[in-house]
Amino acid sequence: MRVARGLILTSVLVLLGAACAGSDETTPSPSPSPQATPIARPSEPTAPAPPTPAGSDQPTDPAPGALVIVNGTLIDGTGADPLPDAYVVVRKDRILEVGSGSPQIPPDAAVVDAEAGTILPGLIDAHTHSARGLIEPGDLRVELDGFVPWLREGVTTLRDVGTVPLLFPAILELAAELEHKHKAPRIVWSGPIVTATGGYPTTVLDYAAVAQEVASAEEAVELVDELADGGARIIKLGLERGYRSDEGWPLLSLDEVTAITQAAHQRGLLVTAHVTSLDEVRLALDGGADDLAHTPIEPLPDEMIREMLQRGITMATTTNIWGPESSVAATNAKRYLDAGGTVAVATDFDCCGQAPGMEAMLQEMQWLSQVAGFTAMELIVAATRNGAIVSNLANELGTIEPGKVADIIVVEGDPLLNLQALVSTSIVIQAGTVVVGGR
Repeated sequence: MRVARGLILTSVLVLLGAACAGSDETTPSPSPSPQATPIARPSEPTAPAPPTPAGSDQPTDPAPGALVIVNGTLIDGTGADPLPDAYVVVRKDRILEVGSGSPQIPPDAAVVDAEAGTILPGLIDAHTHSARGLIEPGDLRVELDGFVPWLREGVTTLRDVGTVPLLFPAILELAAELEHKHKAPRIVWSGPIVTATGGYPTTVLDYAAVAQEVASAEEAVELVDELADGGARIIKLGLERGYRSDEGWPLLSLDEVTAITQAAHQRGLLVTAHVTSLDEVRLALDGGADDLAHTPIEPLPDEMIREMLQRGITMATTTNIWGPESSVAATNAKRYLDAGGTVAVATDFDCCGQAPGMEAMLQEMQWLSQVAGFTAMELIVAATRNGAIVSNLANELGTIEPGKVADIIVVEGDPLLNLQALVSTSIVIQAGTVVVGGR
């Protein structure tokens, strides 16, 4: 098995290296950040893998005892006011109880002292191309610790929205193994970007390898079923007629988009659409997509915002990658949020040379605050609850409430007073297991 896996990963890395070669890190990738709303048939929750002690290669069963976090201020991700002197009781991988004051501590419990820090849900980056985190630049070496910076810094879930088709099964398997060993965040995968023959991203050399072309609605439906069977929870569409001065790229037809979204919804999947312009948004809306990957870089008309709200469309940000259009994108995100829409924080890692970890998320959040006036609480909700919504995990993650998976972080200081506190992570708990601090 080791030899077979080595051969698979060698092939994976050669192809992925070709996909990444020559990437201009100063030019924003048109790759999308999806956002999704609950649909009629939600997917069944996946049971988290049993935790593993740090540094161990062999999984072990979860400890039978409870875990109690005490002595912190709770920001639960719902937008509710902070709860002082808070405690959170965890049993195995789930949150059992949340309150304020002195909890009744079970006799078998381990106590984690937040030391007057802020207790938060694990953060979620709603748009990444995280497979590149497996590559050591220059020698195409598997970097098994490539995902560690996210987890160590409190980003416990990533939504990956563009993977080379031939690599998808092997990368998904490897990432699941790393998560099992607490060396990676949870990753929600879309697989490749579904596009028209000759459409985006085949039109951009740096991103062409993550495309999968379809020539008919029937072919598109077959691909949706294949991706669903392979572990995708999101389907991503490449709806890009061209950006900046290069236009005229082929687009999926309305019939094809509609067939894809209907097939995805039947499988409990959400559909995100890579869009930048208003006519692309129009196609996504008419075809039944659930969310917009990227905030559009053209001003959204009020009537389109109203229609998006009626349809329950969500939106991921990636606003600070667009150069001159970044301010328009940030303003669109805030207008949609103020109108009642769901907006999730997203970075588009690794389009523009971002490092893995919290730094890119903090930069995006600071940009949204400075340019568009997002409050700190709005940004925290966008990076937790709303990230779970667009990741098709709203019933499992994103808030600190009884019954949710115990992805919990503690940061020093108060992020409501200074967002910079989000980079001072002192404790990270992944599915009920302490993986950073708290010892």
